[in-house]
This record gives sequence, C-alpha cells and structure tokens, in this order.
Amino acid sequence: MTDFRKLAHLVEQLGDGRFQVLIDSGNTGKVKEFCDGLISAALPTTMTVGGRAYDLHGFLLGDEESVVGSVMIDRAKEMTANLGEDDGLHILEHQ
Repeated sequence: MTDFRKLAHLVEQLGDGRFQVLIDSGNTGKVKEFCDGLISAALPTTMTVGGRAYDLHGFLLGDEESVVGSVMIDRAKEMTANLGEDDGLHILEHQ
C-alpha cells in the first residue's frame, strides 16, 4: 500500500473531523507525543545476548536525540543498569 493510500485509509477510519484536528498545526506537539507513546509501547523491553536476558532502559530525557558516552554511563549508574565487567565482556563476545 502506498503512503497516499495509507493516508486515505487513515482519513476514512478517523473521519474528516478527527483527521482535521490531527493535522492542525496547533496540535503537532500533542500528535508527536501520542506517536512517541505508540512507538514506545511497541519497543522491546528486554534483549537476550548469548543466552543472558538484559532489561532495556531509556536514558534520553525530554527532546534529547543523543548524549555523549559519559552522560549515558552516568545515567546507567543512576538506574543501576551498569552491570559490570562480566556482562560487558559477555556482550562483546556475543556481538
């Protein structure tokens, strides 16, 4: 299905009134937050590497798209998500 057909299907399913509210430029922030919620809900919360399961944690705040490595390490420590050398070596061995 082309993007145009997908868009036409969305308009049909939402109805014109809802679609007009959706595309109103004043609602862009709310629509973005809603979409981010849908995406987050669909993302996995664990990963398995070489038979070991690891919880996945988000470490970006607000509108951040990336952070430097030292910030990521500090945030991992705050969340007690820094598992140490054994797990680090295990992940490297199974990358």
